[in-house]
Amino acid sequence: MKNGKWMAVIGSGMFAGFIALSGVVMAQYDANEIQHGTINVSGHDEAAYPSLATVTFEQAAQKAIEAVPGSVLKTQLEDENGFLVYEIEMVTPDLKVMEIKVDAGSGEVLAMGPDEQDDEKAEENEAGENDELGAQENTKG
Repeated sequence: MKNGKWMAVIGSGMFAGFIALSGVVMAQYDANEIQHGTINVSGHDEAAYPSLATVTFEQAAQKAIEAVPGSVLKTQLEDENGFLVYEIEMVTPDLKVMEIKVDAGSGEVLAMGPDEQDDEKAEENEAGENDELGAQENTKG
């Protein structure tokens, strides 16, 4: 009888741990995904985006610079999960490309993190360099 209770306690603990870990993983996955904004663009054509924005490109870029010191590489007005945002790519002093998302209605920084495309290119370059090194070693041996 005591063994059954211990198994129930251990099983409950493992289940609770699994649920907690799942929540952490999901929170990290959604960290850069926009869930709210001030301008809903559902039903609007992309050509209307500039007239809907109440924050200018310059104001959005300034907010991005305040959040991540560096130089603006690219600014784009786009639909992010139904909300109008500026996606601003910045180059930091240590030459990393960061992506900052600024609400086009309020100027609030909604999300920021490493640029996903930049990360993918870096991984591809590393893989290519490793392939070249392997080929060079094979020709030497």
